[in-house]
Amino acid sequence: MTKRSCRCGQPLLNTRQAISRVIRGNEITINNVPILYCESCGETLFTAKTIKKMDELIQNNPGEQALEYPDDLELTPPVIYFLDSLEADQDGDEPLTKADLANLIALIKSKGEVA
Repeated sequence: MTKRSCRCGQPLLNTRQAISRVIRGNEITINNVPILYCESCGETLFTAKTIKKMDELIQNNPGEQALEYPDDLELTPPVIYFLDSLEADQDGDEPLTKADLANLIALIKSKGEVA
C-alpha cells in the first residue's frame, strides 16, 4: 500500500478516532472511525467510503447520539487460508457449523494472527 502524504509533506497515518458531527442541531459522535491523520499539522482526511458509511449510520439510527463505526473484515492471509480450508471441507453449499463460525470470529478478532 502506498503511503499518502499530507499537504504539509508529512506522512498521513491510518488510525481510528471518535468523530463528532452536528446534524440538524444535534451533536452525534461516531466512535472508531477510520481516518488519515497528520501528526505534524493535525489534518484529518476521510475516504469517500468512510463518509458514506458515517452518513448511513446516522440515517439508519435516528435520534442516537453515540454510534459505533463497524470494523471491516480484514482479509489477511491467515483469514483467507481459513476460509479456503472451510470451502475445501464443505460439500457444495453446506452451511458453516457453529464451531467453524466461532473459529473464524476468533481468527478475525485476533487480527489474523495464527495461534
